[in-house]
Amino acid sequence: MNETLLSKCEMFIKNRDAFKEAFPWENANFYPICAAILADENRVADVEALKETRQMLKERVSVFSNFRGNCELPIVAMLDVDSDPEWRLDDAIKLYESLKDHFFSSEYLPMAAIILSGVTERAGAAERTRRIYDLMKKEHPFLTSSEDCVFAAMLAVSEKGEKLAGGIYALSPDR
Repeated sequence: MNETLLSKCEMFIKNRDAFKEAFPWENANFYPICAAILADENRVADVEALKETRQMLKERVSVFSNFRGNCELPIVAMLDVDSDPEWRLDDAIKLYESLKDHFFSSEYLPMAAIILSGVTERAGAAERTRRIYDLMKKEHPFLTSSEDCVFAAMLAVSEKGEKLAGGIYALSPDR
């Protein structure tokens, strides 16, 4: 195994263990996701910094906010790796409000907002996200649900997503 991959794997394991230590009562399925977010940025988790980031999140959104739902830990991880987590959270909250104009509120919509807040070219991203989601729903009406707004958001900020949202491509295997 090459040294870079080995180093990434070791960092991933350390990060996963740090999330277990910092948030022992949370859903264990999110520990590897959060560990991967940090490892992708070549960051080793700092338990105290993670707790501070979570506290900042709690101070800025209400206890009933969807930002504090199931996706709270991945949001904390994404904020933790950001150079300006306060700005990123404020921006994500604004984007969340914009997304709510196009989607029903759900516990997954804050994750879409935090993804969109991390990109610089996002003019019309909420509209593109909705158009892509509608294409997904059209092709797979019974398989597409509220959590797919996150995938639509990722596509909306990608090069392929711009083509999808613009109608050049459709989501079907023969195109």
